[in-house]
Amino acid sequence: MYFLAKQLITEKDIRRKIAIIECLVNQEKATAKQIAALVKTTERTVFNDISHMRSELPAGWVIEAEGNNGMQLVNYGSTPANHIWENFMNDSLGIRIVRELLKTSQVPVQLFAAENGVSFETLRRHITKMNMQLDSFHLSIRLTAKTLYWKGDEINIRIFYHRLLLPFTHNNFFFDDYPVHESNYQFFLKQLRRNDLDVATETVFGTCWFFINTIRIKAGCRLSDDMAANFDDPLFVLFKQYLETLYESEGIYIKDDELFFAFFCFLESWGYNKTLPPVLQQTIVSHYQHLISYCDATAGKISAHLGKTVNLTALTDGLLLFFLKYAESHILADRFLLEHQELIEFSQDKFPELFQFIDHLINHSNSIIRVADSAPVVSTLLLITQDALLSVNQTWLTAYFVFQGEPAWKNYLYQELQGLLGSRVALAMTELDELPHLPGGDSDILISNMLIESSLTLPVYYISSIPTRNELDRLKRAVSSLYL
Repeated sequence: MYFLAKQLITEKDIRRKIAIIECLVNQEKATAKQIAALVKTTERTVFNDISHMRSELPAGWVIEAEGNNGMQLVNYGSTPANHIWENFMNDSLGIRIVRELLKTSQVPVQLFAAENGVSFETLRRHITKMNMQLDSFHLSIRLTAKTLYWKGDEINIRIFYHRLLLPFTHNNFFFDDYPVHESNYQFFLKQLRRNDLDVATETVFGTCWFFINTIRIKAGCRLSDDMAANFDDPLFVLFKQYLETLYESEGIYIKDDELFFAFFCFLESWGYNKTLPPVLQQTIVSHYQHLISYCDATAGKISAHLGKTVNLTALTDGLLLFFLKYAESHILADRFLLEHQELIEFSQDKFPELFQFIDHLINHSNSIIRVADSAPVVSTLLLITQDALLSVNQTWLTAYFVFQGEPAWKNYLYQELQGLLGSRVALAMTELDELPHLPGGDSDILISNMLIESSLTLPVYYISSIPTRNELDRLKRAVSSLYL
């Protein structure tokens, strides 16, 4: 939660307090020892922090202690939980800096320092730490004797703010007039539906882009970057009029690059694996046939490589939407992938072999795109592929259940274990005499409450007639790699 915002908090005590709050939110009760281990501090520091935090919580929220049973966070009022984080984040100088820089191109240093009770040297020290986190967005904050300002392309600045503010869009921490923006964006979507352009979108995602674009434009922070825009592009032309009307509702008249950027932000909000309205389908078939052919071929190659049943329609449609973005603007498509860089490491670690295969498809085959850094592209295509795989609800391994016990208990235990192991594991009732004839896939396992002597090389997980917690935990760990 609030991943990027927490990275911009340079005060150790505030970061620690937020970490303590997260521990208390994620667990019904937690002892000081448990919290200290999770936060990586001492129990004494935890007690000191909580002592101060009690007076800093929003109205109605309290931290209650129950002796050796631990502490818990309780709400006796109606204040939303989000206000807890915001209370502490608002104390962070880093958060106040980026919030101020959202609304203006330059912040007067002397006035900002006076209002926040900090010296120029303190400001410099905090900004140095913040810039280390901003480097992945190719941005930095510059501090002179007179002003604070962003150093970097305006596109990257807006991408950074979208990632930062998305978790806050539904409340007023960064926005004082959210209901007005939301209402205008909802009316925009309603107009699209009335004109048979009702593409399924991630509404909050798109609304947040609308916020950021309007705020930055009103602050005089205009786009000046080349984005390889084609103002005659068929998709752009379809939505141009509606986007102009949307921004006019905020008193903004956009054209050329700003209008195309607004269109691309809207395109980014389109949901994967959603059925497009007939007008859009016809436009794509008429003007992007080369993309359709490429995505069909690529989906076939990925499916053949996996050797598993794949929802080819979902995979092809997902690939088509992704490559449509590159067809609209390869520059913006590359830039927007900066927003979720942590997903690259996850994809590489979780699916290394498939990552390598898709990387080869992009870099060494007849790909329609060429990028300097293919990792963000490969990561996204891999996630689209996994979505198509999971949409067919297939099982990924079989767990053979060899159990001797009271029949009613055995059936009950079978149902409980199936729920524990999840939908990607097929739990199969098996008798001892069936073991020599089992197909035994590479990933399959045996679960039994009796000693198994068999030529099968499958790993055996022994459980008691009434399984213990440790035995059940071991089973969960055995299949955990199948899930997130």
